[in-house]
Amino acid sequence: MYKPKDHYFKKAKAEGYPARSVYKLEQINQQYKIIKPGYRVLELGCYPGSWLKYCAKAVGKHGLVVGMDIKKLSIPLPHNARFICADVNQLPSGRIEGLSAAFEAVISDMAPATTGVKLVDEQASLELAESALSLAQSFLCPAGNLLVKVFEGEDLDILLNKLKKQFHKVHIIRPKAIRKGSRELYVLGLAKEKNLHNSCK
Repeated sequence: MYKPKDHYFKKAKAEGYPARSVYKLEQINQQYKIIKPGYRVLELGCYPGSWLKYCAKAVGKHGLVVGMDIKKLSIPLPHNARFICADVNQLPSGRIEGLSAAFEAVISDMAPATTGVKLVDEQASLELAESALSLAQSFLCPAGNLLVKVFEGEDLDILLNKLKKQFHKVHIIRPKAIRKGSRELYVLGLAKEKNLHNSCK
């Protein structure tokens, strides 16, 4: 049964997070350590700001979090966080580069406006994941990590195969904080292979 105000909802409110989704990221990070102190993190689909707040704490005062979303945030930004209001597929030139040339982690909680048509929603979700992968190809450091949300579906293998060619390890993760009955999954690419596109300087 769908419970809008479940344990994680109440916990998020008590701990000052805008949404329960923070615990999905927390559970993933506790297991895989994809975000560490001093890291630069690019977060796609950062509204309403729970992941951004979590990342800001995780990277600490020497790290940086750059969040992006088409919806403006209403929460105060942590001192080590920046926000870009933009569509990931229509990003103004230089907006990311002006904040950091490369990132140790690119994470995406982007989700499409669902239609209720399973195949349509799955395809839209995969397209957003592909957009995140495209940005990671440009901005993710060698050995960096990519985390993307997708809807489970028949074409998921297409995305997995692309990540397997670019990352040392690829995992499919379903955190405990995902609601029962949800088709959400997270795909994690660990340790991006070296290329000529960027560096971590």
